[in-house]
Amino acid sequence: MAKKKKKKFKKKHLKAAVSPQSSSKKTTADKPDTPTSTQEHQEQEEVKEEQNEYSYIRKDVRNVLIILAIMLALIVTAYIIDQNTTIFSQFSDWLFKVTNIQIQ
Repeated sequence: MAKKKKKKFKKKHLKAAVSPQSSSKKTTADKPDTPTSTQEHQEQEEVKEEQNEYSYIRKDVRNVLIILAIMLALIVTAYIIDQNTTIFSQFSDWLFKVTNIQIQ
């Protein structure tokens, strides 16, 4: 069932991409934007459903990008702080002493 919808979707977009001149011949004053047949209306509804079907992916990608930006900002600030101060080296020395880690 989903394959049929994808094929119809591809065919529709291929036809629209191949023949943009045929649609430009129609005047907008003669025909409003409303679909003239039920088939066109159904195709428009299918396209809307497909767009809504994958809307959660857009949200997930946006969340991942936000998290990556935050992590990058934290790494950059840690690098700048490390270059200007000795806080991280003092902390690591203290951590080695407390946990009794030995490096040979």
